[in-house]
Amino acid sequence: MLLTDIPLRERKAGQMRVALVRALLARLVERPLAEIPVREICAEVGVSEPTFFNHFDGKSAALPYFVSLWSLGTAEAMGEAEDGVHRLFIFFDQVGKAMQSHPGVLNAIIGHHQQLRIPPPATIIPRADRLVWYGDGSATVEDEPQTVPALIASCVAEMHRDGALPEGLVPARLRDVLLALFYGIPAVVPAGPHVRSTFRGAARAVLVGHGVRFVAEDAS
Repeated sequence: MLLTDIPLRERKAGQMRVALVRALLARLVERPLAEIPVREICAEVGVSEPTFFNHFDGKSAALPYFVSLWSLGTAEAMGEAEDGVHRLFIFFDQVGKAMQSHPGVLNAIIGHHQQLRIPPPATIIPRADRLVWYGDGSATVEDEPQTVPALIASCVAEMHRDGALPEGLVPARLRDVLLALFYGIPAVVPAGPHVRSTFRGAARAVLVGHGVRFVAEDAS
């Protein structure tokens, strides 16, 4: 599907939402979410504040939107893996890439989740928004956005189906430990050139520590 296949009104709305989120992401490199006024985001895009609130309830609402948008491309990349362990390594590689591409965004997302005490549900992402973000012909057009816990749970579920989990290991427990990596590493590791290998090494250590069976070169 091409962006021009989308009705003009939907297309413009998608372009506006993506532009607003990109303006927010650019500012999160330098400042926390609380210090970024909506008027500054709007000035960057060249629209009024009411336009922002036509699309998002507030700055925090733009974060679940970004996570859901990001989850589409991440799930697509994970779909190329041959097993659950590979899926997990791809997931954390995508997290590392997001930290490198958008410094500050993961800390903002984590802070938002802490305020809510639970991760928010996935946000509906219109087709136009997906095509604006990922480009014409994107395979994400018909996919369902997912939360971070759901993405990790899909990896663990596949490991379980593959017989990679040791007897007695509860899949939900492994999921929660891996989820702790997602929340913990951005707090202590800067978004530099080594963050992706840090995620991968930490994930491998968790799998080894829990007795998950996988071929050594899978984790190289």
